[in-house]
Amino acid sequence: MVPALDRRLRVYLLHGRGDDVIPYCETEELARAFARAGHPHVRALISAAFRHVDPTTGAGGLSMWTERLRLLVWTRGFIGEAGR
Repeated sequence: MVPALDRRLRVYLLHGRGDDVIPYCETEELARAFARAGHPHVRALISAAFRHVDPTTGAGGLSMWTERLRLLVWTRGFIGEAGR
């Protein structure tokens, strides 16, 4: 399926590391499939900042702030590419 997709397509994969519904390794495998098929516009982020669709709660400390920053930077890139 992935090789048949237009290589001009921009693909954004975002998955919560703590997802208890769909394992995040599914997104990692999908990103690898896009890479094997030669798709150049794929951005993937596996983040501990959320679970399935909801943010991770609790203290978390500095590592959680780091995860939230990574998510913010990824989202900024996604929004920045919207006009292209």
